[in-house]
Amino acid sequence: FGYTVAQLRYDDIENGVKVSDVVGVDNVVVGKIETDIQIPIYAAYFCCGDGNDADFEELKGYRGFSSDFFKTRNIKPDNFVLVCAANDSMSPHIEHKDEVGIDISDKEIKDGEVYAILLDGAKMFKQIFVEAGGNLRLHSFNPNYPDKLITPQNHNSLIVVGRKVYRAG
Repeated sequence: FGYTVAQLRYDDIENGVKVSDVVGVDNVVVGKIETDIQIPIYAAYFCCGDGNDADFEELKGYRGFSSDFFKTRNIKPDNFVLVCAANDSMSPHIEHKDEVGIDISDKEIKDGEVYAILLDGAKMFKQIFVEAGGNLRLHSFNPNYPDKLITPQNHNSLIVVGRKVYRAG
């Protein structure tokens, strides 16, 4: 808009610039972003490595999201939870201590998507590839972590918690 940050931060009376002049532009929203839907952040850490045994029940707090967030992603707020990531196997896609949003209603595996899973009880994030013969390949973005292969014979050791739809860190 042709104004410096300093001019916008403070009314620059000398140069005739006022924040109120900029606010009048039709396609600019100035002010607080509406965060009317509060989503729980669970104290559970889903490992981005080999898994862990964190409790999924303890609440860490809440984070506000606008209703547009859910409309654009076609998810219901009741099906969306936030959990924390631990370790670096999904780096740079998911970093240690990131908050990760999971759609817990989306448990049908889509090839190449990232899911929060339980593998023999260990909580982790993995990209899942569907392979021939009913095999599932659990992939880490960090090449220091080898893929894990889930065969049809051990599918019962894998529980899909939900698909990753959001990350903040």
